[in-house]
Amino acid sequence: MSLSVSVEPVVLITGGAKRIGRVISSLLHERGFSVAIHFNHSRVEAEEFVEELNHKRSNSASLVQADLTDSFIAVDVVTAIKDRWGRLDGIVHNASMFEPTELLDTNLEDLSGQWDRLLNCHGKTPFFLAQLAALNFPDYFQFMVNLCDIYATLPLCRYSTYSISKSSLIMVTKTLAKELGPRVRVNAVAPGLILLPDGESMDMQTADLMAQRTCLSHMGEPMDIAKTVLFLAQDANYITGQIITVDGGRTLFC
Repeated sequence: MSLSVSVEPVVLITGGAKRIGRVISSLLHERGFSVAIHFNHSRVEAEEFVEELNHKRSNSASLVQADLTDSFIAVDVVTAIKDRWGRLDGIVHNASMFEPTELLDTNLEDLSGQWDRLLNCHGKTPFFLAQLAALNFPDYFQFMVNLCDIYATLPLCRYSTYSISKSSLIMVTKTLAKELGPRVRVNAVAPGLILLPDGESMDMQTADLMAQRTCLSHMGEPMDIAKTVLFLAQDANYITGQIITVDGGRTLFC
């Protein structure tokens, strides 16, 4: 059990060890938050990252391992943070699963399994995390920022289950904003094309073509998302229940 309560505000970042999550974690840490970095499989990257953060500021980062496709694991996550830090001021739910759905070539059992995995990770687990945080840290929990997707409202072909599950995160965000207000602010960020999925690449011609399909004529960067998360976490005192789209105007062309 934690013998003392952290002096610094503590934020949990799910999927916080890699890609956009890592940039978000770094920026929040730089701005004075202690960070609980959640990971599932990326242990090596997560351990190296937390060591790096603790080198910059002693005892300012910790690790939480969990498979968020099991929604009840939220209990273990919150317990680990309570034992380590004694407080939780905010949650950034960045963890995500990007899986294609071959709707007419997939048997019902496999389709059901995918549905459960994605809906749990993108909808049910963040809902449970928020409920537990509000109950366990009533004097500290103040904000939640969920990372959804522009394809939560614009279905992506061959990724139907993914789009549906991300859409559920929008309703989770709006519902929690009503249920947990006025004490807790809950918002979401919907990125456009920032990074390609792991293992995928894009030639310059395709990248230029996609950039031209935005009002700002260029693709975004992870820091664009991190800065928006920081604003919602730290400065947006009169914003809740909102979905902030960060896509350079991409959705205006859909």
